Amino acid sequence: MASVEDTEGASPPTPIENTVAVETEPETAKAHETAAEETPPNLASAPAPDASNESDEKTSSDASSIVDLQGESEQKAQEAGAKPDVNIGNSKGAKILMNRFSNWKETTKQKGQEFLKEQGPTIQEKANRVWKQAPSIPRFPPIPRTAPSKSEDGGKMFVNMSNDVPDDKEKKAEAPPPNKQESEVAASSVGAEADHVPTHAKADGGPPSDEFEDLLNIEAKVGNAISKASKAATKATVAASVVAETVTTNFRGRYNTKSEEAEEKQEEERVLSHPSRTLPESQTELILKSRVGEHMQEIIDNLEPHQFAMLLGRGMLGTNLKQCYLKNHGVYVDYLVEGGQAEASRIIQSGDLLVKLGDVDLRKQTIVQIPKEIAKARRPAVLILSQGTPVAVERMNYLDIVVPMMHRARYVSRKKGTTKDSKDVVCENTVPVEDSSDAFLTPPAPTMELRKEFEKEVTLRCNDDFDMDELLQVASEDENFRNAIRNAFLTCALDSRRLPFLVRYLSDNGEVDDNGPEGSLGPNAQFMLFLELVSFLDLYHLTPPARLKEMTSRIAYKFFLPTSIVSALQPPLFDFHTIVPDSSLRHLEFVLSGKTPNRSIPKDVFLDFLKAVVDSLTAAPILSFLNSNQCARMRAFMRNTAPYMNLPLGQLVDDLVNKSKAPSARNCFSYILIFLLCQLEKEPIGEHKFSKDEVESKRIVGASNDICCSIFIKRTFVPELKAMKESFESKKAVDENDARRIVALCEKFWDIYVSEVSELSAKCVEVETSHSKVRSILEDSVKESSAKPGSLEAASSFAESILKSGIIEEAATLAEELLFNYASNVHTKFREHKVHELMCNELAKGIANQALFSKKQEIPNLPQGCIKRLLRRAEFPDGVSSHKPFKAPTSKGSSEKPYPNAQYAVIFGTTIGPALASQMPVPGIESSDVRRYACLPVSLDNEAKMDSLLDADSILPPTFESYAVVPQMKSTPFSKASSGTRISSDGWQVSLVSFVIPNAESSASDPTESSLYGVSLVFVRDSVESKKKVSSIRTEFVVDEASGEGASESPISFASEGKADETTTGGEKSTTLRQVKVSSALPVLNEKMKGEPWHARIEKDEYHNASNPITIGLALVCNRNVICAMRDTLSRLLFDFSKQPGASGGPTPTLACQGLIDVLGGFSHKDIENESLLRILEPHLKGANASWVDRPIADQSKAFQEQAVRQLSDCLPPTPLALMFATALLEQKIVLSSSRRSLLHAATTGLCAMLEPLNWSHLLVPLVPSSLAVDLIQYPAPFILGVPSGDADNGELLGNLPEDVTLIDLDVGRVILAPAFGKDNEMVRKSTDVEATAKALRSQILYLAHALGALFGGALRPDTWGCDAPSLGNDQNEGTPVDRLLSASRRFINEILTGVPSCCFWIEEATQNYSASTEPTVLFDEDRFFAIKARRSTNTSKGLFPTEDTDGDLALNLDDFDLILESFLRCQSMSTYISSRPKSDMVYY
Repeated sequence: MASVEDTEGASPPTPIENTVAVETEPETAKAHETAAEETPPNLASAPAPDASNESDEKTSSDASSIVDLQGESEQKAQEAGAKPDVNIGNSKGAKILMNRFSNWKETTKQKGQEFLKEQGPTIQEKANRVWKQAPSIPRFPPIPRTAPSKSEDGGKMFVNMSNDVPDDKEKKAEAPPPNKQESEVAASSVGAEADHVPTHAKADGGPPSDEFEDLLNIEAKVGNAISKASKAATKATVAASVVAETVTTNFRGRYNTKSEEAEEKQEEERVLSHPSRTLPESQTELILKSRVGEHMQEIIDNLEPHQFAMLLGRGMLGTNLKQCYLKNHGVYVDYLVEGGQAEASRIIQSGDLLVKLGDVDLRKQTIVQIPKEIAKARRPAVLILSQGTPVAVERMNYLDIVVPMMHRARYVSRKKGTTKDSKDVVCENTVPVEDSSDAFLTPPAPTMELRKEFEKEVTLRCNDDFDMDELLQVASEDENFRNAIRNAFLTCALDSRRLPFLVRYLSDNGEVDDNGPEGSLGPNAQFMLFLELVSFLDLYHLTPPARLKEMTSRIAYKFFLPTSIVSALQPPLFDFHTIVPDSSLRHLEFVLSGKTPNRSIPKDVFLDFLKAVVDSLTAAPILSFLNSNQCARMRAFMRNTAPYMNLPLGQLVDDLVNKSKAPSARNCFSYILIFLLCQLEKEPIGEHKFSKDEVESKRIVGASNDICCSIFIKRTFVPELKAMKESFESKKAVDENDARRIVALCEKFWDIYVSEVSELSAKCVEVETSHSKVRSILEDSVKESSAKPGSLEAASSFAESILKSGIIEEAATLAEELLFNYASNVHTKFREHKVHELMCNELAKGIANQALFSKKQEIPNLPQGCIKRLLRRAEFPDGVSSHKPFKAPTSKGSSEKPYPNAQYAVIFGTTIGPALASQMPVPGIESSDVRRYACLPVSLDNEAKMDSLLDADSILPPTFESYAVVPQMKSTPFSKASSGTRISSDGWQVSLVSFVIPNAESSASDPTESSLYGVSLVFVRDSVESKKKVSSIRTEFVVDEASGEGASESPISFASEGKADETTTGGEKSTTLRQVKVSSALPVLNEKMKGEPWHARIEKDEYHNASNPITIGLALVCNRNVICAMRDTLSRLLFDFSKQPGASGGPTPTLACQGLIDVLGGFSHKDIENESLLRILEPHLKGANASWVDRPIADQSKAFQEQAVRQLSDCLPPTPLALMFATALLEQKIVLSSSRRSLLHAATTGLCAMLEPLNWSHLLVPLVPSSLAVDLIQYPAPFILGVPSGDADNGELLGNLPEDVTLIDLDVGRVILAPAFGKDNEMVRKSTDVEATAKALRSQILYLAHALGALFGGALRPDTWGCDAPSLGNDQNEGTPVDRLLSASRRFINEILTGVPSCCFWIEEATQNYSASTEPTVLFDEDRFFAIKARRSTNTSKGLFPTEDTDGDLALNLDDFDLILESFLRCQSMSTYISSRPKSDMVYY
C-alpha cells in the first residue's frame, strides 16, 4: 500500500474512490472470526450528559444517530433480574439496562482474573526469554496513517485502521468527544482483539521473534483491559442512568465531553503501543474475506466515485447529524463521537452526507426522520455515505474552486520536492481579483472557464490531511491560488448564512500571537474590523449625512487614529503604519476635518484599510479554516445552494422611485416584501419548518410598514406635493383638483402610516421624533380649516396649509431614517432567509447561459415567471392570506341608457293538442301537463333583431317554467278577504310574481349577467267541468299605425252592435267585439281568434288531465334588474283587458281575465306570427318605459332595492332582522320561507342590500322550485335559498332542515339559528376544542344580534325604540326608515372594513415585454388587521378628517367578538372585497 510520502510515480489527486468500513463492535468482529466466546454488550448507544463547548449549536435540529441496543444480551439481562446499584427510575428500559451493566461488570472482572491466572506463567516465561533477545531486535519507526490507495490486485480502495494517528488538536477541539466508554474499550480489548494478533511487515534486520510479538500484544491488551475495567465498573451505573433516561424519554441529544479523560486515554494508548507495531489488517479486508464479501463487493462496485459504504452493526453509529439548508437535501455529519464506530472506521468525517441505509433512500429525509430509520433498520445494514455531491456549473462558487486547488497544491508541492523541473500548476485559468468598493459587498463569482476546469473535482473533501506549510508555500508562489483563497474568504464572509461558521472558527482559533509585534490584532479581531468596514460600505448610500460622519469618526478613532484623552493620546487598537501607507492615514484625517467638498464623506475612505485587512486574513488564518471541520460542515450545510447575491438596497429604492427602471427593482423588492410579511421572531433552519425552539414562533407584525412607508414617501408623497407646491407658488392659489388630490394623498398617508393604528416597527429615537413631527403637521393643518368637513372650501384650506408647512422636508427625513433603520437592523436577516435563497436561485437560472458569471452592484433581471414561482413555493404563516385580484366589469358609462324593459316574453300553459303533448315535460314542475307555447323577443330597442328566435330559446333554460309557474292557492279562512284582487270575477286565481333564475349564458367576469330577472303573470283555476260557464268577448286585432304612441292611451276599444259580426262564444250569442289596436296586421292570429276559444278547447282536449288545474301565463324576462318596468307592463296589460263595455275610464273595480287568457291561449297554435306578441305588448311596454326611459338603468335597481328592504323590515322585527344580517355576514346556510313568492325575492334582495359594500359570493336562489329544493338544501357550501312554504312538498322539508341551516320564517317573523351553528367553520375546526369554540361563537353571534337589533330598531322605529329617552316631541329624523336602516347597516360594515387597505400588498411581476401576461396576487396581513380593530375598539384611532364612519362608535371589541372577526376574515365576501380594492389604495403596489 502506497504511503502519502511516496511521491515517485504518484498521480494527481482525484476524488476518493469507493471505500467500505465496518463498526468495530465485538459482536460483529466475532461473527467474522466465528469465535464462540461470549462478549460484553456495546455501550456506544448510551448518550452521556452534554458538556459540549459549542453551546451555540445546541438546537433542536441536532440529533445523534443513536440506536437502542437489541440482542441476546438484553434478553439475558431481563431474565437475570439483576437490580441496579442506584435508583434510576421504575421504567422497564431502565431496569433492563441496569441489569445489563451490573452483570457485565462482574463478568469483565472475572474474565480478567481468569485470563491472568491461566496465561500468567506462560506470559512471564515468554517475557524472560524475549527480553534476553531484545538488544538484537531492530526498532521500526511508527507508521503514520496512510492515505487511501488502490491495492496491487486492482481492487477498490481500502482504509487502514491504524491507532498511530498524528495528533490533530484542531479537529479534536472542534468535535467534542463523549464520555469515555471505558467499558467498551475494555470489552473490545478482551473480547474482540485478544484472539487476533496482527502480523508485522518484514524489515531488513529480519523478522522479530513470534514470541516477542505475542508478548507485546497480549501484555499491552490485557494490562489495558484490567486497568480500565475497574474504572468502567465505577461509572457503569451513571452511564446506565443516562441510557435509562434516553429509553424512557426517547431524547436524542449530544454527548458529554470530558477532555481530561480523553487526554488520559490517548496517553495510555500511546505508552502501551510498541514503537515497532505495524498497522493491523483493515476491517474492510476482513469484511471482503467473510461470507458476505461478494455482496459487499457488489455494493462497492455500484457506488458513485464520491460515495463509500459502512456496515452498521447493532451499536450506534457515533455521529452527530444536522439538517442541510435546502429542503429535500438530507442531513450531514456534524462531528464524530470519540470512541464511536464512525471514528473507528477512519473514513467518515465531518461534512459527509448520508445517502442510503439498506434500501431506504436518506437523501431527501429530515433530521427527524433519519434517526428513526436508523433505529428501526435490521442489523447489520449497509450505510452508504457521500463525501460530497456534484454541483451544477451555474451554482459553483469559489469554495468549490479553492478546495480542488488545495488538493492540486499538495500534489504540486510534493512533486516539486522530487522533480525540480516540474511544470504542474494549481490552476490553468486566471483567477481575477477586484479591489473596488463594490467588490467587498457581493461575493465574487468564478468565470465559466474556472467552473468547467474544476467541475469534476467539487466532491473532494476540504478537511483532508493537508500540510499547511506546503499550502502556504504554494500560495506564496502561485498568484491564482492566492487569489482563489481571497475570493473564497469573501464568499464566506459576505454570505450571511456561511458567516457564522467562519466566525465560530476564528473565535476558537483566531487569538493574537503573544510573540507578535506590539499593536497587532489576531485574526479574530481583524475579522471583526473587516465586518465593520463592510457594514460601512453597505450602509453608505442609505445613511443620513449626519449619521454618516458620526459612523466614520467612530470607526476611524477606534481602529486607526489616536484619541485624545485628558491631554494624552491614546493609540488606536491596530497599528496600520506597517501595512498601509501614511498617505491613507493622512487622507482619513483630512476627511474627518470637514475640508472635503460639501463636507462629504467619500465611499472609499476606508478602502485601503479594508484591502490590508483582507490581505492579512487570506494567508494562514483563512487557509487553515478551509482545511478545518468547520469549513466541511459549512459546505455540507450549504450544499447545492445558489450563488449568493447581495442586493444593493440604496440602488433598489432609487430604481423603485424611478419608474423607468422599476421592472427589475419591483421584482426583487417583491422578495423583500414577502420576507417581511413572513418574518418570524425565531426563524426556522433554512427551508425547513421546524425551528430552533420547540415553541411555535410568532410573526413580527408590521415589519413591512417601515420600508413601504419610505417608498411611498419617495415615490408618491414628496414628488406630488413638490409639483403642487410649485403650481401654488406660481398661481398664488390652490387649484380645485390639486386640493382634492392633496386631501386624498394626506388621508392615505395618515390612515396607513401615520395614525396611531399604523404603528411603525422602528423604535429608535430618530424615527419616532420624525414620525411625531409629520403627524403634528397633519393634525395642525386640519385644525386650521374652519370650513365644513368634506366641502371644497375645507379641502382648499387644508391643501394651502399643507403646502405652506414643512411637511415635505420632514417626510423626506422620515423616509431616510426608516430606510437606514431597515438596512442596519432587518436587511441582514433577509439575506439569511430562505426567500433570499429563492431569489438567488432565480438569478442562477437567469445567468446559466451567460459566458461570464460576473456580479456587480446592480439590480439583476430575474427570469420571467419568478414571482409566480415565489408565491407557489413561499409558505405563508398564520396571519397572512393570499387573494387573487377580482377584475371588476367595465362600466358602460353614465351616458349610455340600456333599454329599461323586458327583452323576451314566454307564454306557457296547460297541454293542449298533440303537438304540445309530444314535447318533453318541463323539468322541475309537479304537474307534467304544462308546456311552453312560445318564446319571443319583445324588446323595443331598434338594435334588437326580430329574427333572433333561436337566441331566446338558448338563453332561457329549460327549467324556466318551474320558476315562473304559480301553484293553485289553498283555501283558507278569510281567503277571499285577504286575497284581494288575486281572485278575478270570472273565477281565475291571478298572480304577479317576481323571480330570479340562473343564466346559462352568463359571463363569469360580468356579475350583472349572473342572473335572469323575470316577472310572470299566471292564471290558475280548477278544471272547467267544475266551474260554471261564463260569457267571453271575442278579441280582434285591428291595424292602427299610431297605436302605442301615446303612453296614456289604451289600445283596447269595443265595437258597437251595428259594426260587430255575430259570433258564437262558449255556446252563447254575443254581438260585442273587443278591438285591440296594433301597429301591423296579424291575420293568422285573428283567424285563430275567430275559432273556438282556448278555454273551451281545453275542456274537450283529450290530452288534458282533468285532475290537474288549468294554468296559463305570460312571463317577461331580462338580464338586468328591470323588475319595476316589467311588473308595470304586465299590470297595464291585465287591467286593460279586464275592461268591460260601457265601463268608465277610471280604475277597473274587478278583474275579468277571460279575454286576455283566450288571447294567450291562441299562441298554443304554432303558426302564429312571430311579431304578434310584441305588437300586443307594444303600447303597454311604452307606457311602462315612460318613467324610466330618460334615467340610468341603476335607478330601477335602486328603486326595487328600497322596496325590497322595506318589505323585509316589515316582515322581521329589528332583533331577528339583525340576527339574519349577522348570519349572512358570516356566510352561513340560510333558508327563507314564505307563502308569498315575490316576498322571497324581495327578502333576498333586501338582505344583499344590507350587506353592501360586501357581495354575497355563494349560491343565491331567491325562489327554489319544489323539485330542486331537496337537492339544494344539501349543498355543502353557504347558500341563501327562498323556499315557498305554500307548495305541498315543502312543508315536510322545512320541518326537517339539516342542523347547519338557519331558517328565517318571513310569514311568522322569526329566525331559528342553526343548531350546529359554527361547527363547520374553518376557524372552529382548527381549534383544540371544537364544541367549546362553536358554543362561544354562537354566544357571540347572539350578543351581536342583540346589539345590532337596538341599532336597527332605532333606525326603523325611533319613537318605539327610544321611548325611554327624554324627548321634546319635535325630534326630526332625516330620511325614510329604509334609508336609515341601510345607513346603519353600512356604517357597521364600513367599521369592520376600516383598515383593510392598510393591510393589503399588491404583488405582481413586472415584465419588460408588455404582451406577457401576469397573475397578480394580493397579500393580506391579518395580524395587522386585528391590531387595527383592537385600537379602534378603544377609541384611540381617529381619521384625519373625522366623520360619522371614522369615529369608531360601532367598533367590535376583540374581547367580546374575536371569534366573529376571525370567522369574518375567512369569508369569501371579505376575500372578494380585498381582491377588488384598487391597488393604488394599498400599502404597496
